[in-house]
Amino acid sequence: MPDHMYEQYGERSLHESFGDAQPRLDFGMPIGPAPAYRRRDVNARLDFDLDLLPDAALPPSYAGRGPAGYQRPDPLIREKVCEGLMQDAHLDARGIEIEVHRGVVILSGTALSHRARRVAEEIADSVYGVMNVHNRIRVRADKEAE
Repeated sequence: MPDHMYEQYGERSLHESFGDAQPRLDFGMPIGPAPAYRRRDVNARLDFDLDLLPDAALPPSYAGRGPAGYQRPDPLIREKVCEGLMQDAHLDARGIEIEVHRGVVILSGTALSHRARRVAEEIADSVYGVMNVHNRIRVRADKEAE
């Protein structure tokens, strides 16, 4: 934004003048999610507190409940576990093998540390459709990567 546009607002920027430090596009839409302090302001304006309502007043949540008899297919579960292992920035998953049978994930192979072994199990257990996780990962005695 050119400097001459700030002149009408004094030394403060356009965004500071309106009490909003979040950068905006030319048409006034915020870039990215609203900061936490802005969400609290909006929630404080509600005329009532949702936590004070009786349970019967709130509609039930059906999130995570599929049709009768639905079970996520094993190849999809394996893919989601692999993606989760790949996305962890501190986990070297090159030595880990994954098998899935009827929703049971079997982790095998080697990891560089006990922490990596636990993280891999937690990632696998967090995938929707996983019934159980058998962690057969062994921690390598030598810490050298292949």
